[in-house]
Amino acid sequence: MNYGEVHLVTDSVGKDSLKDIPYTTVSTELDSLAPNLNWALGKLYTYKKAAQLGDSFLHVDFDVFAKQPFPEQKLTASVLTQSMEMILPPKRWYDLDTFYSQCPNKRLCVREDDRDTSYNTGIFGGTDLQFIQTYAQEAMDLSTDPQNQAGFAAMNQAGECYFLPTIFCEQYYLHQCAKHYNVQISCLINGGDYDPIWFKADCRAKEYAHLNDIRERHPKNHPSIVNLVNVKLRQAGITPS
Repeated sequence: MNYGEVHLVTDSVGKDSLKDIPYTTVSTELDSLAPNLNWALGKLYTYKKAAQLGDSFLHVDFDVFAKQPFPEQKLTASVLTQSMEMILPPKRWYDLDTFYSQCPNKRLCVREDDRDTSYNTGIFGGTDLQFIQTYAQEAMDLSTDPQNQAGFAAMNQAGECYFLPTIFCEQYYLHQCAKHYNVQISCLINGGDYDPIWFKADCRAKEYAHLNDIRERHPKNHPSIVNLVNVKLRQAGITPS
């Protein structure tokens, strides 16, 4: 609601589900994507498409809620993400062990146990459109590489985090691409999984929330959350009362 134009890139099912929301444009190009273990493949496709249009942009996940406009100085960053995530033993949400041992095609990945990093892409965008196009295509190629599918399937079973290999291909590989091409990544929120107190404080200060699914609990779909969103949409005149 803080920005004039909001473009939706989705598939036919998504278009039908969101038909009452007046997006600036709606595209069903994601119908063309084949099923993949990385269910964020559509996001990567959208990053590339947005960068090809030639204007800086910001992609916002459907489960991100931000009451305030994002700080202007953040929106001019070369690449902007939500926050940093550290990958340090013994906590390895990204299951590097399985990837590096069972996926033959590593592409740009180079393991650094003492400095491995990832970026939460609840929001993603920036002004370095060439890098964004390159990263998005690289991550799509990594996701769909036939040689790696058995390894990705093993990651999906072995990791503590049930949405592997999605976060690996989208978020960890962003760090790998940025390292390879020497591109600086900026974060909207200070702190991360390595400093949850700082992270939560900055989220409160910026009135920013990114909902998470936690094992059997699903706050994204909790009736109270859905009701709050519906109330806000009605108050803004986006959906009928």
